[in-house]
Amino acid sequence: MGGVGGGGDGESLVSQLWYSAPRYGGENALLEYWPLVLGSCAVFFALEIVSDVVSPWVPGYTALSQGVKREWRVRLSGVTHAVVVSVMSVYALFLDPQRHLLFDDDPSFGWSPAAAKTCAISVGYFLWDLYSVVRDKQGVPYTLHAIGACSVFALVLWWNVGGWFAMHCFSYEFSTPLIHLRAVLLALHKQDLWVFPFIHYGSVVLFVVVRVFVGVPVQLWGMSVTSASFVGSPELRHTVLACVLWPLCIAMNGLNVFWFALIVQAVWKKSDTTAKSD
Repeated sequence: MGGVGGGGDGESLVSQLWYSAPRYGGENALLEYWPLVLGSCAVFFALEIVSDVVSPWVPGYTALSQGVKREWRVRLSGVTHAVVVSVMSVYALFLDPQRHLLFDDDPSFGWSPAAAKTCAISVGYFLWDLYSVVRDKQGVPYTLHAIGACSVFALVLWWNVGGWFAMHCFSYEFSTPLIHLRAVLLALHKQDLWVFPFIHYGSVVLFVVVRVFVGVPVQLWGMSVTSASFVGSPELRHTVLACVLWPLCIAMNGLNVFWFALIVQAVWKKSDTTAKSD
């Protein structure tokens, strides 16, 4: 299956990498949606200020260490980003009147305005996240994660391709809010709350269902469908994007399966310990 709108023989290397896919008229979504990128980034900076003002009213917050308070602010922004992009991704995939654009010809080159807006919001978030991890000296892994995520979604936005992949990646975020909420309750030593078991087990169930049982098969299917299109495309931008998307998908799904194995191991060990104590 050949690439869509091919980059002819006379097209220079620079123009191939600079402009978006020809089927979209060469228009660049990142240049179109840069105000949304900057606005999103500004919102997450504002959330930090709001957190510093409001959080001291939460019982137990003032007793937390400075490190945990910084983590608190990061988790607030993480939950906000997760809720927004996961809802928007579901809208783009299943409810948007223009959702057929994500699947025209094949998912490799699918794109829609709803997908572009979702990516723009996420790029703004990861710009703030990169600043946050560098400022708080959170280490190389977190810094690389912020750079990688920001770069990938910026490339997708720049070239107007891979919207289908991006939306499915964002749908993973449905499992994020409960994970953050569980961590906050643990930091506040609120495990005795009646709602904590629901949050604890709910975070595990959502993680397993969304990221493993649904996410892994869908991503593998997407990689198999897009492989012929990306490899067969004469456009350099598609080859570059494939070199970014495929390793990202493999790493992300491998990490999710690894975490799933740790969850199973922890549950098994707990049940085994309970059985021996009985």
